[in-house]
Amino acid sequence: MPEELLRIFLSICDTYCLNLMDDGKAYVLDYFRHRCKNVGDDFANARDVRNFFEFALTNQANRLADLPKPLSDEQLLTLTLEDVTDITLT
Repeated sequence: MPEELLRIFLSICDTYCLNLMDDGKAYVLDYFRHRCKNVGDDFANARDVRNFFEFALTNQANRLADLPKPLSDEQLLTLTLEDVTDITLT
């Protein structure tokens, strides 16, 4: 279920002490709703969530690289909508 996938994603975020903004949470839930509707029998829930998280973390790093330094703890520990969009899992 998409809601379970979101909970797994948020649990991974918690493990890394990352906070996902509310608009990001809504986007991730919608993403997994769409993903659940359009996958085949080989859909691997937890692996997909982990892969999605890794892409989001890469997006965050790229976003933060363009910001003036030093970065605050809040900046370093926050995932934004920008970080979770434009992710495509195959």
